[in-house]
Amino acid sequence: METFESLVRAEFTPKNTYLNTASSGLLPARAVAALDAAVRLRAEGRPLDPLFADVETCRAAYARLVGVPVERVAAGT
Repeated sequence: METFESLVRAEFTPKNTYLNTASSGLLPARAVAALDAAVRLRAEGRPLDPLFADVETCRAAYARLVGVPVERVAAGT
């Protein structure tokens, strides 16, 4: 059975425990993997379409949650 602790250990691999600000937290493993994939796309000169597809999926999910048309949901940097 998975526990909260085992899930956290699977996502976070700190080398030390010094975190002195809320704006500089650890990245979960899935975010590191996504960033790595995005950087590789850029480095290899491949189209970035897969990255935009994820944004559109998120926009659509948020629109469903709040009950508005997807066109009313903006995505920014």
